[in-house]
Amino acid sequence: MSAMELKALAALGPALSATPWTIDDLHSAASSGKLLRTFRNDELIEADAALVRGYWNILAVLDPARYWGLKNSFPYIYSDARKYLAEAFDVPISEVRDAALQISRFVAFEIDRYSSPSKRGYFDRRQRAELIAASGHECRCWYCGYRFPNAVVSAFADGRSPGLKPMLLVDFVTPRGLSATDLQIETDHVQPLAAGGTDELSNLHLACGWCNRGKSSLRLLFEAAKSARVIQHPSLGAITVPASFWAIRVRAARRRCEYASGCQKTLSTSELVVGPWRSEGAMVPGNLGVFCSKHDPLRQHRIVSARFLRTKAMAPALQN
Repeated sequence: MSAMELKALAALGPALSATPWTIDDLHSAASSGKLLRTFRNDELIEADAALVRGYWNILAVLDPARYWGLKNSFPYIYSDARKYLAEAFDVPISEVRDAALQISRFVAFEIDRYSSPSKRGYFDRRQRAELIAASGHECRCWYCGYRFPNAVVSAFADGRSPGLKPMLLVDFVTPRGLSATDLQIETDHVQPLAAGGTDELSNLHLACGWCNRGKSSLRLLFEAAKSARVIQHPSLGAITVPASFWAIRVRAARRRCEYASGCQKTLSTSELVVGPWRSEGAMVPGNLGVFCSKHDPLRQHRIVSARFLRTKAMAPALQN
């Protein structure tokens, strides 16, 4: 971090505490924020932030609610988009046409996904076999690399319950196994049904129950319901751990062990965990790394009693 970035970070401290409301204070905070890079996962954080800003900006141009109930609404959406964009931006008409087309398609997509109830399809034996085959030589969770035992794979293939029990020891950062359903195979829609996804094989991956539940219909880091959880670890003391979706998104984006000296382990061959790059910092997206078991910075502390985690470990959550 440069001296300029350090100064900008320090300048944001008071703003974070007070939450600026005046234009001058907001401008000062925005100027300082532009100087800052995140410690880790810069591209992922910036991409998700850009998608959030883009979503809000498109809805600021056209409100999808205005077109609900209209039959064949796309021509009206496109006509309005061209008009509003031409008024708002000083750009050539050809660029307005192209932009209006893309924005109109997205607004139509938003209308369709909110007006059409999403229904999870039933997967027959053949489709389940295709999903198992598509997962590769070893049947693993696409998001964390957890290798499903053969008995669990067989139960999924047959469409029956695997008869699992909760685990006695779990990872305190991503506690898969507190519930028996965390360990079963579930079919995940990469693009959620609620966001217009389909039951096509190209949109499906096998996931453990924990990752599937943590992902839910979330798509972006900023959609996580809360920023972090604080637990009372038996040997580390009070420690902040990531929102479940942060761990899922970072692992799925990196898909390999990020050990500084190099490592060949990937989600296709190994279960990978998330941990802090800086042990002094909280496990927020800007401080999350992906590691194999050998290079895990928390390897001596990661596994704790499930009973302890259920009954004694929880402290107040840090909210957005």
